[in-house]
Amino acid sequence: MKIVVIDNLEWDSANIADADFQKNQLAWSVSTFNKNIGSVKEELEIVKDDDILKNENIHCYLINVHCAIYRKKNKLEYEKETPFQTQAGVAIYRELLNIYKDSSEKLQVIFFSPYANNSEPLIRKKLENLVLAQLEFLEVPFTWKQVQTKFEQYNKPVFNNASENLLSGYGIHRSQNPTTAKVAVGKKKILFIDDQSNEWEATFSEIFNENALLHLPYKNQTEFRKALANGNVLKEVKNSLSNKSNPSNIILSDFYLNENHEPAKWMNQESIEQISGFNLFHSVKATDKGKGIPYIMHTSSNKIPYYKIFDQQGVDDWIVKDTRPNATAIEKRDNYLLFKKTIETVSKNNIYKKLQDLWENIQKVKNINTNKWWYSPEYDATLIVPITTDGREKMLFAPVNNERSEYCNFTKGDVVSILESSWFAIRRQINSETDYEGDANESERFLATSICNNLGKIAEMLGVRSGAKSFSYLTNFLLQVRNSASHASDNEYFELNDVFICLDYLLYALINCNTLRDFQDAFPDGFIATHKKISEDNYYIFPCGLLWLYLQFYNSEHSKNCNYGREAMKTRIFKLHKTIVNKGVIEEVINQTKDDSKLNGWLGATFKKELKTNTAEIKPTDPLKISIPV
Repeated sequence: MKIVVIDNLEWDSANIADADFQKNQLAWSVSTFNKNIGSVKEELEIVKDDDILKNENIHCYLINVHCAIYRKKNKLEYEKETPFQTQAGVAIYRELLNIYKDSSEKLQVIFFSPYANNSEPLIRKKLENLVLAQLEFLEVPFTWKQVQTKFEQYNKPVFNNASENLLSGYGIHRSQNPTTAKVAVGKKKILFIDDQSNEWEATFSEIFNENALLHLPYKNQTEFRKALANGNVLKEVKNSLSNKSNPSNIILSDFYLNENHEPAKWMNQESIEQISGFNLFHSVKATDKGKGIPYIMHTSSNKIPYYKIFDQQGVDDWIVKDTRPNATAIEKRDNYLLFKKTIETVSKNNIYKKLQDLWENIQKVKNINTNKWWYSPEYDATLIVPITTDGREKMLFAPVNNERSEYCNFTKGDVVSILESSWFAIRRQINSETDYEGDANESERFLATSICNNLGKIAEMLGVRSGAKSFSYLTNFLLQVRNSASHASDNEYFELNDVFICLDYLLYALINCNTLRDFQDAFPDGFIATHKKISEDNYYIFPCGLLWLYLQFYNSEHSKNCNYGREAMKTRIFKLHKTIVNKGVIEEVINQTKDDSKLNGWLGATFKKELKTNTAEIKPTDPLKISIPV
C-alpha cells in the first residue's frame, strides 16, 4: 500500500522514526508551507501530473485539515490565514474529487488535525465542511501503523464534487434553520436514477428524511451502465412505479447516464435527444404509470438548449448540479436552497396523483371492447347517407345497425380523443406552472375554459344519445359548466380544478354505467340552472354561475358518486363564495331577491337548507350564508 501525505511539513524517513514507515509506505509528500503557491488548484496540479497517479494502486491520502495555503494578494505579497479557520485540507480534498471524478470510488481520504481530535469543532468553524463528519478522522497523536490499518479497513462514503457541494450547502443552511433544513417531501417517495448513485447516497441520507428516497439496485457505475444497456434499469423503474406497497411519486434522474459529461455535439437537437437520460425519460413517459409522475432532470449541464428541449418535451423541472471544486460557501448554500425548493414544490403538488388516476381511467374507456350505451357501433365508411333536419339536408355517416340520428355520427375514438387531448393540455400546463395554491393566472383560466368547452361536446353526445327527451342531471350540469365557461362574465372564475371535477364525473359515467338504464339511475333527468325567468321576457342571470351550479349539484344525491369530484367541488364552493363576497356580488344577489318575490321563492326552494337566504332579515351588507352537509 502506498499512501500520499499532504501536510504543511515534509514527511520523510528522517522525520518519522517508525519501522513501518521505513518500509517505503510513504508514496509521496506534498508540502504547502514552504512553497509560494497561489492556490489549492496549483498545488494539486503537482499531484495530478506526478507519476504517482498513474499507479492504480495508489489512491490513499492522509491530509492535514489545516494545510496552510497562501492567498496571493498581488505578485509580491502573500497573506496567511489562521490555520484553524482556513481548513485548506478540505479544499485539497475537493480538488482530489475533481481529479478522481471518473473513478471516485477508488479515492480514500483520512483527515487529521493538530487542533482537534474530532471533526465537530472544525465543522462549527467552517459550516460548509460537513463532509469531515462523513470521512475518516484520526485522533492526534497517531502512529503510522494506525494510518495503514485505517486504510486497510477503509469503508467510508463516496462523494463527487456535486454531491459534496450539496452537502456543504445543507450544512450552512442547517446551522441557521435546524428544524426545517431537510428537504421535506412528506410521505412522497423519490426514485433517484444516476450512474453515480453511490456518490450521492451519503448526501441524500443527510438532507432527506429516512426512507424518502428509493435507489435502484446498482451501486457501481459499470454495473449501472450495463443494466441500462440491456433494459434492466427501465424495468426496475417500471416496477418501482407499479409497486402498490411502496410506489415512487417523483423521479429525480441524471441526464448523462451512459456518457461522459458534456459530449462534443451538444448543440444539435437530435443529438441531445439521443442522450441516455433523455431516452429513459421518453420510455418512462410512454407507460401509463409514468404519464402523470413528475420528472425532474438532475444534470451537470446549465446549457440553455438543454433546458428548452426539456421544457418542450414535458420535463417538469430541471436542477443543475454544481460540480465546481472551488464553489464558494454562499454559492453552495444557494444551490442547496434551490434544490430544496424545487423538490418540495413538486412534492407538495398533489395534482400529479390526480393526473395519473385520470389517465388510467381514460385508458379504461379507450380499451373497453364492448358496445357501451354511450357510443355508436363501428361505422361503415361507405355508408354516407343524406339526413334532412330543420329543412336542410346533411350528409352523415350511418352506423352499421342503420340507426340514424343527427348526433350519432361519433365513435368511441371521438370521445377518447377529446379526453386525451384535454389530459395532455393539462399536463403541459402543469409543466409550466407548478403552483396551484393561489389564484389561476390568465393562461390557466384560458385553458380551463377551453377544456370545459370541449368536454361539453361529450356531454352533448351523452345527452342526446341517451334517448332521453331532456338531458340527464349530469349532462345538464356539464353543459351548464360549458356555458358558464363560454360567457365573459363567468370565465374569470375558472381554474383547472373545475376541469378535474367535470372529468371525474364524466369518466365515472363512461366507465361504470354499462347501459342506458345504469346511467339514468345514476344521473336521472334533471335541470340545473344559473338563471331564472322572472317575467315573460326577462331573466335573472346569477353572477358567478359556476358557484350556483356547484351548490345545486353538490347538494344533490348524484354528487356522491365520485369522492374526489365531490371533495373538489366543496373546496371550489368555499373559494368561489369568498371570491364573490370580496367582489360585492353577494349584495347584488340579496338586493335582487329582496325586490323580486318570484326569484326569492325560487332561490329558497332550490337551495333549501343549504343556502340560507332569509332576505327579510339579511342586511345588504351581510354575507350570504352557505352551509354544505358533509
